[in-house]
Amino acid sequence: MAADALCVQAFESVSAPTVGVALVAVGGFGRRELAPFSDLDVILVIDDEVEVGDWAGALWYPLWDSGTKLDHSVRSFADVVETATADLRVMLGLLDARHLAGDPNLTLRLRTTILTQWRRDARSRLLELKTLGEGRASLLGELAHSSVPDLKESVGGLRDATVLNALVASWLVDVPHVEVERSRTALLDVRDALHDVAGRGTDRVAPEFWPEIAARLGFADGTDAQRRTRAHARRLRHLSRLTWSRAEATVRKPSQNRRPQLETIAPGIALSHGEVVLDKATRPTERWLALAQCCRSCSRARADALTGHRGPPRARVPAVAHPVAASCPGVGGATAGRGAWARSSLGDPR
Repeated sequence: MAADALCVQAFESVSAPTVGVALVAVGGFGRRELAPFSDLDVILVIDDEVEVGDWAGALWYPLWDSGTKLDHSVRSFADVVETATADLRVMLGLLDARHLAGDPNLTLRLRTTILTQWRRDARSRLLELKTLGEGRASLLGELAHSSVPDLKESVGGLRDATVLNALVASWLVDVPHVEVERSRTALLDVRDALHDVAGRGTDRVAPEFWPEIAARLGFADGTDAQRRTRAHARRLRHLSRLTWSRAEATVRKPSQNRRPQLETIAPGIALSHGEVVLDKATRPTERWLALAQCCRSCSRARADALTGHRGPPRARVPAVAHPVAASCPGVGGATAGRGAWARSSLGDPR
């Protein structure tokens, strides 16, 4: 990519040492997620035994002269690792470290060290990571519902996709990679179009931008662009919730009592660690209203069972349950008069 070539040329132009010094892309640049007006996040990593010379400062001038926007730093190897240990945001950015120029062995050692440290500490840092996400949610809301959504930081945005990849890197859980990548790529396409329309770097989509975004992406109109974008955001939000549920279950201390701890909330319906579960004798088609009133988020197994029907539905959601079911976070609404099932959000956003 052009940005990579600029960085390589700048490094080579200052005659920096080729051993013990590496120019490394991190964050979105490391993930190859650059939009037209994105900054380049780069670190000049210097091995602890290498003496810093004038080249460490001269390196940036060719990049500035090219008009490139930089978010850069010069760090010793030990300093990079120490900063990642202290700041979870830095750790997440370094998980995507990618070699640009200089000593590839130093970059490989950095990646290996950071990944090892993350896998060692992930269990103890899950709460901190989740707290960061909750802070974003309280500040920016959900991409699927905000009038001026933030494609990166809103719930269901690109940051959630990054966190999912970090959870996968921890080896604690896995995710449906194809589905995550489909939604992540779709949001990246929208952000590219947004930068073109706005003429500047931004992640906030003002209402007047949607029609032009639609034209650039080949969608029918602004409403169609919103519908598609928000559907992918809902999908990422749902996958994120499922993944967090599994991650927390992985690190949860096992109970001495092997029987599951259930909190009954309705006949045949109970809560288990924040998830709604059904008694195996319960007939879901007869429990829709109770489910809609009590549901927080369906357990994956039961949600799969409820949405796994292929063929004509055997029953419709009772009309009395429609308004309640529509507001349930784990169940999509059924529209009266259309004969639609209330479907779990596990369905395809398309």
